[in-house]
Amino acid sequence: MSKTLGFEELFSDILVESRIVMNESLLELIRGPVSLNDIFAKYSGEEFYKITSEWEEPGKGRFTAKIYRFNGRILAAIVEGDGSRVLGSNALELVLNRSMSIVRVYRIPLDLLKEIVGEERFNEIVSMRPEKTEAGGKAVEVEAKEETSTTISPQTVEAEAPTTGYETTPLEKPRLEAGRTVKPAVEKVSVEDLKREIARLIGDFGLEYLNIEVSETEEIVKVFVDLNPIPTWVSLRSILYSIVYKYVELRRKYPVMKLEIRLGDMHDSLLLTKPEEVMIAAVVGRIEYELVQNGIPVKDTTYTIDREKMTLTIIIKAKKPVYPGVKIEDVARKAYEEAKKEWSGELYIRIKTGRFGGVRIPK
Repeated sequence: MSKTLGFEELFSDILVESRIVMNESLLELIRGPVSLNDIFAKYSGEEFYKITSEWEEPGKGRFTAKIYRFNGRILAAIVEGDGSRVLGSNALELVLNRSMSIVRVYRIPLDLLKEIVGEERFNEIVSMRPEKTEAGGKAVEVEAKEETSTTISPQTVEAEAPTTGYETTPLEKPRLEAGRTVKPAVEKVSVEDLKREIARLIGDFGLEYLNIEVSETEEIVKVFVDLNPIPTWVSLRSILYSIVYKYVELRRKYPVMKLEIRLGDMHDSLLLTKPEEVMIAAVVGRIEYELVQNGIPVKDTTYTIDREKMTLTIIIKAKKPVYPGVKIEDVARKAYEEAKKEWSGELYIRIKTGRFGGVRIPK
């Protein structure tokens, strides 16, 4: 039975996983059928890789595998699905004995690996002799110096596809994981600046705050807002989503976020533990901010995401505008154009204003 180096619990930690997702870059999207052994043989040098794959099983749903690899060794293997998690050798057996249809390969900075496992363990892994890897059904000794190019471009991938036996899709558009790396840099923003921007946002909604608290570390952000209990048609959840949007706009970071808001005896909270959740909440927040600014009350928001096609569909249940002369379609179109700047894939908005009324952007 194939073994790992036993770092599964460490790499399952939400803070560790968040840091990895924030710093990884997508090298290759591979459409199969393909064997992970062939992928291991190709990506076996002195780089830190994350290899992911997904598949569905009838009656059980979707499964996701994450394999972390460095210096020809498998640091950790994690399979999640059907409400359970399989780790280590058992996880490897699940993925190595099947043919995968879609595999993604990410490269992660080595400095981050050293921070995660510690310098002593990092040096131990570096000194290990690379493990034998099955490639094309034959056992081969994988040396670090035999690594294929570590700076793969879409053109390189297309050229190599015929020799690997599987199809590779050029990365014409940043994926969800890579999209975070292409945002423009912003000037240094202090916690006090964040509080001022949140206060301004509250004012934009015609509300007053009693207290705003913001605490921030590299991995976790906590926000608490206590509002003056005056009558309002603005939902607390819309305010929370809008705060997420404002934070991402200022910081261009996607940490774990915990937000709470109180208005008299009403209370709402939002916990976002994955960068993907923060990114989607920021997109929703940008849309709802535009709607509320124009007097369109939001009752409920849901979304669906097709991760393979990177398609995000946001469905918003809204009431008729409280301001006369406001056209929901015009507001929705402006919100859509702004929200597209926060999403690297395809975006669709559906705003329902009754059983039959509503708009679709794009149509």
